[in-house]
Amino acid sequence: MLQLDFLKDLPHSWTAISVTLSACFDHLYIVRYRSGQSPFILKLPLQRQNAQDINDEKEEDFGYADAKGELMDIIKSSDANVHQARDNPELMQSKGAKSRWWAEREALDQRLQTLLSNMENLWLGGFKGIFSRQIQRPELLARFQQSFEKILEKHLPSRQRASKRQQPKNVVLDPRIYELFVGLGDGADEETDLEEPLTDLLYFVVDIMQFKGEANAYDEIDFDAVSRKRYSI
Repeated sequence: MLQLDFLKDLPHSWTAISVTLSACFDHLYIVRYRSGQSPFILKLPLQRQNAQDINDEKEEDFGYADAKGELMDIIKSSDANVHQARDNPELMQSKGAKSRWWAEREALDQRLQTLLSNMENLWLGGFKGIFSRQIQRPELLARFQQSFEKILEKHLPSRQRASKRQQPKNVVLDPRIYELFVGLGDGADEETDLEEPLTDLLYFVVDIMQFKGEANAYDEIDFDAVSRKRYSI
């Protein structure tokens, strides 16, 4: 009842999101709340791999302990850096001291930026679109859904069976899944690489279909071709 009351009182123009770490520190639970909708829940493993990464020896683990350890070290180093300037003012007057001090601050800023980027790209991946602040446009989302369904029809083996008797009923995706794709942006920014986030979501879609009875083998799908089609929508 508390959750239902909360949704009833939520203004229609608002989107509320909660992020919770699992008790075992290995999953993130992200829940998006909107008035008039049921909660949209995502459970994201902090260390997840798609089929392309399983044999990638360069893939490094980045779990909760890794992130916490790095953050604590950044905070500790930052405190030491600040105390150095406060407790030893005469030392800061020596030649080059201020330049070295600021260089240390900039290095710590860079470490924090790298940490946050890893959390965004490795933990959230393609699901970071759930945080998008884009204004909801149902008519445009419907157009995207139609285009996306056409792409699936072309590239999924489950939808290319010669015999209709062999073809199971196509899985219908929750419209909010399409919002995750749209929330990634259009890729117009040259500095934004959408290849990995899109692949992350595409594997998610295939897994949903698998769970609901529409089976497709990963190695029979050209994920690169599907993700490239996304840019032309």
